[in-house]
Amino acid sequence: MDLLDPHIVVRLLIAFAAFASVVSVAIPYLGTDQLDERMRAVAQERERMRLGQRQRLSVDKKPVGFIGFAKHIAKSLDLIKWLGEENMRKNLMLAGYRSPGAEMVFAFFHLAVPIGMFFFSLIYIFFLLDLDQTVLNKFLIVIVATIVSYKLPNIYLSNQITKRQLLLRRGAPDMVDLLLIAIESGSSIEVAFQRVGQEVGQQCIPLAEEVAVLLAELSYLPDRRLAFENFNKRTQIESIKQLVLVLTQSEKYGTSLAGALRVVAEEGRQNRMAEAEKKAASLPPKLTVPMILFFLPVVFVIIITPAAIQISSFNH
Repeated sequence: MDLLDPHIVVRLLIAFAAFASVVSVAIPYLGTDQLDERMRAVAQERERMRLGQRQRLSVDKKPVGFIGFAKHIAKSLDLIKWLGEENMRKNLMLAGYRSPGAEMVFAFFHLAVPIGMFFFSLIYIFFLLDLDQTVLNKFLIVIVATIVSYKLPNIYLSNQITKRQLLLRRGAPDMVDLLLIAIESGSSIEVAFQRVGQEVGQQCIPLAEEVAVLLAELSYLPDRRLAFENFNKRTQIESIKQLVLVLTQSEKYGTSLAGALRVVAEEGRQNRMAEAEKKAASLPPKLTVPMILFFLPVVFVIIITPAAIQISSFNH
């Protein structure tokens, strides 16, 4: 079979187009909707945090499974202290990993990934890949792959933080608007955040999770301002920082919360409009290279082809 045959190429393109059409139609039906599952987890967040507070006061039970194995290795080698406990806990919190075993698992992977990459690259370079290099060069490739793999957990965690903060940044202005409506209707802070968490979960599940954690902290922390400050630390978003500042000042000085929230909501809308205008202004420079590479050759072909055909007809 000659793959360069025009008939075969057309058939392959038609088959690919048909497959893509079927996949594009079937993906919405095959995709699993995790909203209900995540919202149930959000609803149970307060009870889990209360149980966590009780477990800290009780006898520490030996964990089982992979978490137990990772915790044993991390404690034996003191990996958490070696990696920097505070910085690691902060990054995991920003990425949305708040479970008790998250630090142990991350520290374990910081050790396991380079070791696994070392043995994998060693076997692959020396036994599976026919590489025309000296033994020293092969070993240097293995060492470089191992060193690069040491940064993979940090790169993964950084990507998770970036994605999560992008979702939080998109959902925060709507949360402020909903909170303003709830406060102006006469609801308390707890009731307003509870209603906002239920509504904002349809758009931004991570933000709904953070609101659930905030409600849990408001229920057992002695100072409500500490719960608001923890909410800001877990998100690191400018609009939420302004919201926390307003809530803290209202809690401390008794100022009007609805008026301050209206100002924050207006600033959020203005910031979103400015960001949209900034993206629109950056489009012409970004389109310059694609236009030069793809549009201008087609324009030249359209303009020059009739003249070339006329010249060739005159010559004949």
